[in-house]
Amino acid sequence: MTLNEGSVGNYSMVMDLRAFLDDLQEHLPYDFVRIERPISPEQFEATALLQHLENQKKFPVLFFEKPLDLNGKPSAFPLLSNVFATRQRCALSLGMKPNEGELPLSLEYARREDTMIDPVTISASEAPVKQVIKRGNDANIFELPVVRHHAMDPAPYIDMTPVMKDPDEGFYNIAFQRNMVKGPRKLGLHMSPRHNWQIHRKNEERNRPTPVAIVISHHPAFYLGSLNVSAFGVDDYTKVGAIMGAALRLTPSETLGEDFMVPADAEMVIEGHVLPNVKEVEGPFGEFTGYYGPQPSRTGATRSFNISLPAIATPGCSVAFPKREAFLILFAASCRRSKPCISRCQAAAALIATSPSTKKSTARLSKRRWRR
Repeated sequence: MTLNEGSVGNYSMVMDLRAFLDDLQEHLPYDFVRIERPISPEQFEATALLQHLENQKKFPVLFFEKPLDLNGKPSAFPLLSNVFATRQRCALSLGMKPNEGELPLSLEYARREDTMIDPVTISASEAPVKQVIKRGNDANIFELPVVRHHAMDPAPYIDMTPVMKDPDEGFYNIAFQRNMVKGPRKLGLHMSPRHNWQIHRKNEERNRPTPVAIVISHHPAFYLGSLNVSAFGVDDYTKVGAIMGAALRLTPSETLGEDFMVPADAEMVIEGHVLPNVKEVEGPFGEFTGYYGPQPSRTGATRSFNISLPAIATPGCSVAFPKREAFLILFAASCRRSKPCISRCQAAAALIATSPSTKKSTARLSKRRWRR
């Protein structure tokens, strides 16, 4: 993807993870490493390797070809990690040159964040994410190579972006939030009292569930766009399009149809409902600060909610799987820097990368050779 200086966006461009990986291997070939041997993400083997590399000050994208799922069996889905660990790759994902990853990246992000590009809708028959759909008992999170990140994490976590829709004004909000695997069709969602929490609270006051779609894998620019810090009420789909430099393509969800739209070019989307007045223990979880986030109690003070999952689609919907091979992007302990922060305290609302995580996994790297 190439953007002209001062351009607002390309309305016909299709942006997905596959296109980015092609760009990455063309422009930064040494940043992409394939791991050909089987690994168990649930047993810290992904995070151990990332920590080992970070100790050597190496931060490549790792593509695990043969990860095991949560049943301990070979997963149909490869695992991709460490995507955002360098600013050069962040710049590449926004259509910039890798050597523009310092101040030019910050200024370009700030410029795009001040604009909006409305999403476009495509039919389900055109949407790549609809190629395979699983519902009911066929939708099974245990078939995915979900990562267990840190020594004290009680379970593997899908640490990605739940999307919710405001029931009154109809805008969409996207946020990075932790999702603890509690069963084959059950996740524990931790929400701080911010935008998604406000949306859920509106529904809970009316005693109705909150629809949610977790976008597990998409073009990296989608996630950089999800980090925008717009006020509550601004549609994040328009902001994501602005950051991507192209209108975000949406398609009707499996569970709610046109009443709830999901990214059409995602590799996988998990759809479900956050149930009203149902709260359980979740966490603790090692956060990007290098410290563990709290374990909410069963009292009314908790903000951890259950998600009931009626379906799965891939590359992206309720919980469904596509005919083409889907990718999972899951962030691991040693690549918490992979979540750039947007700070308005910096000049031009600079995009800054978080410092390397100090979290340690108790897992030890085995002495097996990891092929490149």
